[in-house]
Amino acid sequence: MKILVTGGSGNVGSAVTAALLDAGHAVRVFDLKEPAVPAADFVCGDVTDPHAVEAAVKGMDAVVHLAAIPALRPDVPAVDYIHVNVAGTCNVLEAAARHDVGKVVFAGSDSALGFVFSTHPFSPDYLPIDEGHPLRPQDAYGLSKLMGEELCKSATRRYGLHTVALRFCWVWFDDTYAQRADVLKGDPQVQAKTMWGHVGVRDAAQACRLAVEHPDLPPCDVFFISAEDTYADAPSLDLIRAHYPDVKEVDEAHFATPYTGLFDVSKARTRLGYAPQCTCH
Repeated sequence: MKILVTGGSGNVGSAVTAALLDAGHAVRVFDLKEPAVPAADFVCGDVTDPHAVEAAVKGMDAVVHLAAIPALRPDVPAVDYIHVNVAGTCNVLEAAARHDVGKVVFAGSDSALGFVFSTHPFSPDYLPIDEGHPLRPQDAYGLSKLMGEELCKSATRRYGLHTVALRFCWVWFDDTYAQRADVLKGDPQVQAKTMWGHVGVRDAAQACRLAVEHPDLPPCDVFFISAEDTYADAPSLDLIRAHYPDVKEVDEAHFATPYTGLFDVSKARTRLGYAPQCTCH
């Protein structure tokens, strides 16, 4: 397949590009800087420029859309998340529809749930969290990812474009795993907002490849992409009791293994064939 990777020169994008190339696909990277990973093609451009996006999308079989402001930052105005993350996603979807691209894989985020960057903390409705859990973002980044998912749904309804949203948990790299002890020295309340979730960058890339290649997904679908354990040292049930005592439904059988993750990836396992390899335990 001929696959466009927007943001393909970034840290996650480089891993996705490498995984797609290793699988035998022809990859075009669309970014503001050249990729470190050799790709079949490179188009320099900004995802907020519809004409640049149009030129990059033309002739592609699929798009993996990663280009975005990647997290909530105090120095970034809220409107910038709408301009880059939301309008940029709209540009990609519209161009893909015009050029009969088969599928767009959108890099969503667990931040769409609303916990990670909340200023008014709240509890999950139930645990583990699955794709049916309500999305209640309070911040501009989480909102931009929720809106990206809604744009994907709209594009599927309007154009028949196949779309897949992958809600990545906190993406960890080799050096992140090496520094886990330092991560755990941080504020426990901040860690609790992440639900102690992580996903190795190679597993994130695996999910992107699987979503692109899978021939039989529904026209529009969404998956949580996470490791199957937490990055915490305490057992998951202990963490839930300490930090989220008000959760009304906790499937204790799911947490029979002490460090089982709070995100249920069984849908990704079953439908995508996702098999996460990275673990903290």
